[in-house]
Amino acid sequence: MTPPVRLITIPFSHYCEKARWALERAGIAFFEDAYLPVMHMLPTRRAGGKTVPVVVAEGRVYADSAEIVAYADGRATSERKLYPTDAGARREVDAIEAEANAKFGRATRLFAYHHGLPRASVLADMVRPGLTRVQAFIMPALVPLAGLLIRRRYHIDEASAARAQETVRRVFDEFSERLEGKRDKRYFLGDRFTAADLTFAALAAPVVLPEGHPAMRSRLDGLAPEHRALVEELRATPAGAHVTRMYREERRAAPAITNA
Repeated sequence: MTPPVRLITIPFSHYCEKARWALERAGIAFFEDAYLPVMHMLPTRRAGGKTVPVVVAEGRVYADSAEIVAYADGRATSERKLYPTDAGARREVDAIEAEANAKFGRATRLFAYHHGLPRASVLADMVRPGLTRVQAFIMPALVPLAGLLIRRRYHIDEASAARAQETVRRVFDEFSERLEGKRDKRYFLGDRFTAADLTFAALAAPVVLPEGHPAMRSRLDGLAPEHRALVEELRATPAGAHVTRMYREERRAAPAITNA
Protein backbone atom coordinates (compact mmCIF):
# COMPACT_ATOMS: atom_id res chain seq x y z
CA MET A 1 0.00 0.00 0.00
CA THR A 2 1.34 3.44 -0.95
CA PRO A 3 2.11 5.55 2.15
CA PRO A 4 -0.15 8.59 2.53
CA VAL A 5 1.06 11.95 1.28
CA ARG A 6 2.09 14.18 4.18
CA LEU A 7 1.73 17.96 3.93
CA ILE A 8 3.52 19.86 6.71
CA THR A 9 2.07 23.33 7.22
CA ILE A 10 1.42 26.35 9.29
CA PRO A 11 -2.29 26.14 8.46
CA PHE A 12 -2.86 29.85 7.83
CA SER A 13 0.36 30.37 5.86
CA HIS A 14 -0.54 31.57 2.37
CA TYR A 15 2.25 29.50 0.79
CA CYS A 16 0.83 26.46 2.60
CA GLU A 17 -2.63 27.34 1.33
CA LYS A 18 -1.23 27.39 -2.19
CA ALA A 19 0.18 23.88 -1.73
CA ARG A 20 -2.99 22.59 -0.04
CA TRP A 21 -5.21 23.96 -2.78
CA ALA A 22 -3.09 22.36 -5.51
CA LEU A 23 -3.14 18.94 -3.83
CA GLU A 24 -6.89 19.10 -3.33
CA ARG A 25 -7.52 20.19 -6.90
CA ALA A 26 -5.46 17.26 -8.18
CA GLY A 27 -7.53 14.89 -6.03
CA ILE A 28 -4.50 13.70 -4.06
CA ALA A 29 -5.38 12.22 -0.68
CA PHE A 30 -3.08 13.68 1.95
CA PHE A 31 -2.61 14.12 5.67
CA GLU A 32 -2.08 17.71 6.79
CA ASP A 33 0.41 17.85 9.63
CA ALA A 34 -0.21 21.40 10.87
CA TYR A 35 1.76 23.40 13.42
CA LEU A 36 1.75 26.86 14.90
CA PRO A 37 4.62 29.21 13.91
CA VAL A 38 7.97 28.32 15.52
CA MET A 39 6.57 24.92 16.56
CA HIS A 40 6.75 23.90 12.90
CA MET A 41 10.52 24.19 12.73
CA LEU A 42 11.60 20.84 14.19
CA PRO A 43 9.19 18.58 12.25
CA THR A 44 9.94 20.52 9.06
CA ARG A 45 13.68 19.99 9.39
CA ARG A 46 13.23 16.34 10.34
CA ALA A 47 11.25 15.85 7.14
CA GLY A 48 14.03 17.40 5.04
CA GLY A 49 12.73 20.93 4.53
CA LYS A 50 13.79 24.35 5.74
CA THR A 51 10.38 25.95 5.98
CA VAL A 52 6.77 25.10 5.25
CA PRO A 53 5.09 23.89 3.14
CA VAL A 54 6.75 20.51 2.76
CA VAL A 55 5.25 17.47 1.06
CA VAL A 56 6.61 14.00 1.76
CA ALA A 57 5.35 11.59 -0.87
CA GLU A 58 6.50 8.44 -2.64
CA GLY A 59 9.88 8.53 -0.95
CA ARG A 60 10.59 12.12 -1.99
CA VAL A 61 10.50 15.51 -0.29
CA TYR A 62 9.05 18.58 -2.02
CA ALA A 63 10.17 21.56 0.00
CA ASP A 64 8.81 24.53 -1.93
CA SER A 65 5.25 25.59 -2.83
CA ALA A 66 6.09 25.78 -6.55
CA GLU A 67 7.53 22.26 -6.43
CA ILE A 68 4.39 21.03 -4.68
CA VAL A 69 2.11 22.58 -7.31
CA ALA A 70 4.17 20.91 -10.05
CA TYR A 71 4.03 17.59 -8.19
CA ALA A 72 0.24 17.86 -7.84
CA ASP A 73 -0.19 18.84 -11.47
CA GLY A 74 1.79 15.82 -12.61
CA ARG A 75 -0.78 13.57 -10.95
CA ALA A 76 -3.91 15.47 -11.96
CA THR A 77 -6.34 14.40 -14.66
CA SER A 78 -6.40 16.49 -17.83
CA GLU A 79 -9.43 18.52 -16.75
CA ARG A 80 -7.78 19.36 -13.40
CA LYS A 81 -4.38 20.37 -14.77
CA LEU A 82 -3.01 23.72 -13.62
CA TYR A 83 -0.46 24.20 -16.39
CA PRO A 84 -1.34 24.57 -20.10
CA THR A 85 0.29 22.31 -22.66
CA ASP A 86 0.93 25.15 -25.12
CA ALA A 87 4.52 26.33 -24.65
CA GLY A 88 3.75 30.03 -24.94
CA ALA A 89 0.85 29.84 -22.51
CA ARG A 90 2.97 27.80 -20.11
CA ARG A 91 5.67 30.47 -20.12
CA GLU A 92 3.07 33.11 -19.28
CA VAL A 93 1.67 31.06 -16.40
CA ASP A 94 5.20 30.40 -15.11
CA ALA A 95 5.99 34.12 -15.27
CA ILE A 96 2.85 35.10 -13.35
CA GLU A 97 3.46 32.40 -10.75
CA ALA A 98 7.08 33.45 -10.28
CA GLU A 99 6.11 37.12 -9.96
CA ALA A 100 3.49 36.35 -7.31
CA ASN A 101 5.76 33.93 -5.44
CA ALA A 102 8.56 36.42 -5.02
CA LYS A 103 8.07 39.95 -3.75
CA PHE A 104 4.28 39.82 -3.67
CA GLY A 105 3.96 36.78 -1.41
CA ARG A 106 6.58 38.14 0.96
CA ALA A 107 4.86 41.54 1.01
CA THR A 108 1.39 40.24 1.88
CA ARG A 109 2.85 38.10 4.66
CA LEU A 110 4.94 40.92 6.10
CA PHE A 111 2.06 43.41 6.05
CA ALA A 112 -0.39 40.99 7.69
CA TYR A 113 2.07 39.94 10.39
CA HIS A 114 3.06 43.53 11.12
CA HIS A 115 -0.51 44.50 11.90
CA GLY A 116 -1.65 41.13 13.28
CA LEU A 117 1.06 40.29 15.79
CA PRO A 118 0.27 43.16 18.22
CA ARG A 119 -3.33 41.85 18.41
CA ALA A 120 -2.77 38.28 19.56
CA SER A 121 -6.40 37.46 20.37
CA VAL A 122 -7.68 38.99 17.13
CA LEU A 123 -5.04 37.16 15.10
CA ALA A 124 -5.89 33.87 16.82
CA ASP A 125 -9.58 34.36 16.09
CA MET A 126 -8.91 35.29 12.47
CA VAL A 127 -7.01 32.04 11.80
CA ARG A 128 -9.19 29.87 14.05
CA PRO A 129 -10.75 27.84 11.17
CA GLY A 130 -7.43 26.13 10.48
CA LEU A 131 -6.47 25.39 14.09
CA THR A 132 -7.13 22.42 16.28
CA ARG A 133 -8.80 23.05 19.63
CA VAL A 134 -5.46 22.80 21.42
CA GLN A 135 -3.74 25.15 18.96
CA ALA A 136 -6.52 27.72 19.27
CA PHE A 137 -6.15 27.62 23.05
CA ILE A 138 -2.39 28.15 23.15
CA MET A 139 -1.96 30.52 20.21
CA PRO A 140 -2.75 33.82 22.02
CA ALA A 141 -0.08 32.99 24.60
CA LEU A 142 2.39 31.87 21.93
CA VAL A 143 2.07 34.95 19.70
CA PRO A 144 4.17 37.34 21.85
CA LEU A 145 7.14 34.95 21.88
CA ALA A 146 6.72 33.73 18.33
CA GLY A 147 6.17 37.30 17.21
CA LEU A 148 9.67 38.32 18.28
CA LEU A 149 11.16 35.57 16.16
CA ILE A 150 8.84 36.28 13.22
CA ARG A 151 9.67 39.98 13.25
CA ARG A 152 13.38 39.19 13.31
CA ARG A 153 13.16 36.53 10.59
CA TYR A 154 11.18 38.69 8.15
CA HIS A 155 12.70 42.06 9.17
CA ILE A 156 9.31 43.48 10.11
CA ASP A 157 9.07 47.10 11.22
CA GLU A 158 7.17 50.24 10.27
CA ALA A 159 9.40 50.98 7.30
CA SER A 160 9.30 47.47 5.86
CA ALA A 161 5.51 47.32 6.37
CA ALA A 162 5.13 50.58 4.42
CA ARG A 163 7.26 49.18 1.58
CA ALA A 164 5.22 45.98 1.64
CA GLN A 165 2.00 47.95 1.32
CA GLU A 166 3.40 49.79 -1.70
CA THR A 167 4.37 46.47 -3.28
CA VAL A 168 0.93 44.99 -2.69
CA ARG A 169 -0.82 47.99 -4.22
CA ARG A 170 1.49 47.96 -7.24
CA VAL A 171 0.96 44.26 -7.88
CA PHE A 172 -2.81 44.58 -7.50
CA ASP A 173 -2.74 47.41 -10.05
CA GLU A 174 -0.70 45.29 -12.46
CA PHE A 175 -2.90 42.23 -12.07
CA SER A 176 -6.05 44.33 -12.38
CA GLU A 177 -4.70 45.60 -15.71
CA ARG A 178 -4.09 42.01 -16.82
CA LEU A 179 -7.70 41.15 -16.12
CA GLU A 180 -9.05 44.27 -17.79
CA GLY A 181 -7.05 43.36 -20.90
CA LYS A 182 -8.82 39.99 -21.15
CA ARG A 183 -12.03 39.77 -23.12
CA ASP A 184 -13.93 37.55 -20.69
CA LYS A 185 -11.90 38.58 -17.59
CA ARG A 186 -12.56 35.23 -15.92
CA TYR A 187 -8.97 34.03 -15.65
CA PHE A 188 -5.50 35.43 -16.10
CA LEU A 189 -4.86 33.18 -19.08
CA GLY A 190 -7.32 31.66 -21.52
CA ASP A 191 -10.67 30.28 -20.45
CA ARG A 192 -9.58 27.99 -17.64
CA PHE A 193 -8.24 28.12 -14.12
CA THR A 194 -4.45 27.74 -13.98
CA ALA A 195 -1.59 27.90 -11.49
CA ALA A 196 -1.49 31.65 -12.16
CA ASP A 197 -4.98 32.14 -10.72
CA LEU A 198 -4.38 29.74 -7.84
CA THR A 199 -1.06 31.30 -6.86
CA PHE A 200 -2.26 34.89 -6.97
CA ALA A 201 -5.46 34.10 -5.06
CA ALA A 202 -3.69 32.09 -2.35
CA LEU A 203 -0.90 34.62 -1.83
CA ALA A 204 -3.32 37.55 -1.84
CA ALA A 205 -5.46 35.98 0.89
CA PRO A 206 -3.82 37.81 3.85
CA VAL A 207 -4.81 41.16 2.34
CA VAL A 208 -8.19 40.17 0.87
CA LEU A 209 -9.46 37.64 3.46
CA PRO A 210 -11.79 35.95 0.98
CA GLU A 211 -14.79 33.89 2.04
CA GLY A 212 -14.15 30.20 1.57
CA HIS A 213 -10.56 30.24 2.81
CA PRO A 214 -10.12 27.06 4.89
CA ALA A 215 -7.84 28.65 7.49
CA MET A 216 -8.87 32.33 7.71
CA ARG A 217 -12.05 34.17 8.58
CA SER A 218 -13.26 36.80 6.15
CA ARG A 219 -14.68 39.26 8.65
CA LEU A 220 -12.79 42.46 9.34
CA ASP A 221 -13.82 43.39 12.88
CA GLY A 222 -10.85 43.73 15.22
CA LEU A 223 -8.25 44.26 12.49
CA ALA A 224 -5.79 47.09 12.79
CA PRO A 225 -7.19 50.17 11.01
CA GLU A 226 -4.43 50.09 8.37
CA HIS A 227 -5.01 46.40 7.69
CA ARG A 228 -8.77 46.80 7.41
CA ALA A 229 -8.44 49.84 5.14
CA LEU A 230 -6.14 47.98 2.76
CA VAL A 231 -8.41 44.91 2.65
CA GLU A 232 -11.41 47.08 1.81
CA GLU A 233 -9.42 48.98 -0.82
CA LEU A 234 -8.10 45.83 -2.50
CA ARG A 235 -11.40 43.96 -2.46
CA ALA A 236 -12.83 46.77 -4.60
CA THR A 237 -10.22 46.30 -7.37
CA PRO A 238 -10.59 43.91 -10.34
CA ALA A 239 -7.75 41.81 -8.93
CA GLY A 240 -9.39 41.69 -5.50
CA ALA A 241 -12.71 40.70 -7.04
CA HIS A 242 -10.82 37.96 -8.93
CA VAL A 243 -9.44 36.57 -5.67
CA THR A 244 -12.92 36.57 -4.14
CA ARG A 245 -14.37 34.78 -7.16
CA MET A 246 -11.59 32.19 -7.34
CA TYR A 247 -12.34 31.21 -3.74
CA ARG A 248 -16.06 31.15 -4.40
CA GLU A 249 -15.95 29.21 -7.67
CA GLU A 250 -12.71 27.22 -7.73
CA ARG A 251 -11.82 26.43 -4.13
CA ARG A 252 -12.76 23.25 -2.29
CA ALA A 253 -13.06 22.83 1.47
CA ALA A 254 -9.86 21.64 3.07
CA PRO A 255 -9.80 18.38 5.04
CA ALA A 256 -9.91 18.67 8.81
CA ILE A 257 -6.58 19.25 10.52
CA THR A 258 -5.69 15.88 11.95
CA ASN A 259 -2.84 16.45 14.37
CA ALA A 260 -3.66 17.28 18.01
